[in-house]
Amino acid sequence: MKTIEYNHGNNWLDKLLNSWPLCLDVESIIPLIRGGICKNENIWHMWASRDAGTSLYYNGLVFFRLMFPFWIGIHIRFGKRFLQTGIGWKLNGRFALLFRIQTDESSAEGTHGPNYGQSVSYDCGTK
Repeated sequence: MKTIEYNHGNNWLDKLLNSWPLCLDVESIIPLIRGGICKNENIWHMWASRDAGTSLYYNGLVFFRLMFPFWIGIHIRFGKRFLQTGIGWKLNGRFALLFRIQTDESSAEGTHGPNYGQSVSYDCGTK
């Protein structure tokens, strides 16, 4: 299954972004490892997992994700702001080059609508 998008209002650009190698089948994305350091009930935890999870990034002090064929993603929190950066094919099979600095408030607003239930501060959970 491919995640096809038609958000750009430009037929040739949408065709390009929805074609190989910029758009892969979701089944071809293989999670290798993800992990981080976060707080749960005011206790710091270091964790790691090999499953995909439900979110591209997870909250906390730091978070990293590696996937095949190629994805490197990092989340680092600096007080009220955090940096999320990554390059490669995301969980949905779309190629991306990401670099964003956000706050919990701007993250909750979302790009195309609100993102509900995200973790804040250094708490463990999805971002």
